[in-house]
Amino acid sequence: MSKVLVIGCTGFVGHHLVRHLVARGHCVEGWSRHHDCGNGGEVHRPVDLLDCGALPGPAGSPWDIAFHLAGHTQPGRTWNRQLVMENLRMTARVFDHLQPGGS
Repeated sequence: MSKVLVIGCTGFVGHHLVRHLVARGHCVEGWSRHHDCGNGGEVHRPVDLLDCGALPGPAGSPWDIAFHLAGHTQPGRTWNRQLVMENLRMTARVFDHLQPGGS
């Protein structure tokens, strides 16, 4: 089975995706800012994509697949430029980190 990284594992979609992947025997690592993924069967790492620190690499072999689901998505929240820019910054960090030879 595949080694999968789910970034944003505590959100609505991420939580269900982790459960689905674990149930099918995949080795799942979940990243979230504050909470454990809470599904069982996965490795969880607390990672804040807005922090300037280095992002963790995979334990052992590289990830085969990565899902980036992290971002500001709270219903009813007023959107402003800062939230949009933070979402863009998080996505850019993920892409830079996951590219071959990334940080």
